[in-house]
Amino acid sequence: MRPSLMVFFSALATGLLLAAPLNITIEGYNVQELISVSWGEGASGAFLPGYQYRSNFTVFWAIPTSALQGIDSDKVEIFITASAPENSTLQFEGSNTKEISFTLACIVYEGECAANSSLSRQIEFTFVPSQNQPNTSELISINASLYAPAEHGLEPQGILRSLAEAASNYSGLLTNSTSLDAYANTTGSLLQQPQNQSAHTPSAPSSFLLENPLLSLAAFALVILVTGAYLLKNKD
Repeated sequence: MRPSLMVFFSALATGLLLAAPLNITIEGYNVQELISVSWGEGASGAFLPGYQYRSNFTVFWAIPTSALQGIDSDKVEIFITASAPENSTLQFEGSNTKEISFTLACIVYEGECAANSSLSRQIEFTFVPSQNQPNTSELISINASLYAPAEHGLEPQGILRSLAEAASNYSGLLTNSTSLDAYANTTGSLLQQPQNQSAHTPSAPSSFLLENPLLSLAAFALVILVTGAYLLKNKD
């Protein structure tokens, strides 16, 4: 009885330890008829919580050859991004990154992909099943597109709209600044109300010197030098 009971509890403990499978799934956007994905060994099954595992998946070119017949281009590319949630333990290619981007390229020759094409890419990744939440899924999201990610924000209409908004904002800023200056000048003239306008209105040379402080300082220094020379001459 005791040996059987011991074997039963041993099997139960082993079952509980391995009954925390790490469900690594894939979620793809725009991947139909562009790519296919296959998982390497160790990408699914039961895992020991708290231990690091290493696995991989491979992304394959899946565009049919019929789509290349008569195409007016010598190269077709698929831009791919694989990412994992920030709160996951998954890291791509052994580094501390949760996103990786790469490209598959078909060098078109006579309606087919030539031998020097890059039609597959294997991605290595590591993950650590959680001890507190061993049933948490590690999700890998794969996005594939025929256009580079940077090209999505370069639509001509979007650029023209941004330029128009910037010009409108700058024009409004100038209008507000001009209005404030006009208001300040008007307010100053109403508050001062000089009795003798000609006495308070600066002449053209004075206005020029006020608007050019460096020239004013140079003129002042010149006056001092001339005055000093005159005094020294009279003293002799």
